[in-house]
Amino acid sequence: MTSTWKGLTVGVWLLAVLCASVWAELDSRLDEQWEQWKTTHQKKYNNEVEELGRRALWEKNLNIINHHNLEASLGLHTYTLGVNHLSDLTEDEKFQHFAPMKIPEDMTPTPLNVTDVALPASVDWRQAGYVTSVKHQGNCHSCWAFSAAGALEGLWAKTKGTLVDLSPQNLMDCSQPYGSYGCIPGYMHHAFEYVINNKGIDSEASYRYEAQVCLTIQGVEKNLNHAVLLVGYGKDRATGLDYWLMKNSWGPEWGESGYIRLARNQNQMCGISKYAVYPQ
Repeated sequence: MTSTWKGLTVGVWLLAVLCASVWAELDSRLDEQWEQWKTTHQKKYNNEVEELGRRALWEKNLNIINHHNLEASLGLHTYTLGVNHLSDLTEDEKFQHFAPMKIPEDMTPTPLNVTDVALPASVDWRQAGYVTSVKHQGNCHSCWAFSAAGALEGLWAKTKGTLVDLSPQNLMDCSQPYGSYGCIPGYMHHAFEYVINNKGIDSEASYRYEAQVCLTIQGVEKNLNHAVLLVGYGKDRATGLDYWLMKNSWGPEWGESGYIRLARNQNQMCGISKYAVYPQ
């Protein structure tokens, strides 16, 4: 019994020392902002040790954001950064949880078809009423389902004149025979194949998103790991830079209210159209 209590005592002291050392590295001037951030994003941690670790990551990311934005104000960057619900994660955790998609070996790049058709200087399908509200995939590798559902929503709105939220969960549950399933990182063309053969897709109202967690699979890394929905393009007035306008599935608190503008005409930045697919 004595040895047990001694071991317990040592463990408690180690925990106390660990917590004290982490607290010593934290900026107490940010205590109020930390509490506000947790409340805003409904953050809950299992214990004090986990919270201290997340607080340290949050402060580290906050310093990176402030440093970057200072450089941006000096003209060294063309974009700014901001705090959001991912600010207590490492870069690896962000990719692991939200961008784990891998391109399979048998998937070939989308051919680039040059056309002489006159195109408008800018397009924003949101203004045409073809884009539904920004969604949040949660802790589920379902970006492919949200991307596919978004493309189908736009097609339906354009052809039928009605904008309807369609069901990513329907695609996640029923695309398995075509190669994609659940929270396993999947592919948009599998979802389209299912919808074609099923002769339709359910609405979000009738088939709610559950973000069920499934097992992951292995693939071949080709540096592309996430699916988004392209909803327009244009030229930034302040910088004169061309951009693609994309809708993400990480919630409206991410990016520019859930969207991001990515540099266009910059040698396929981020592989933006390398494996593009769309329904018609």
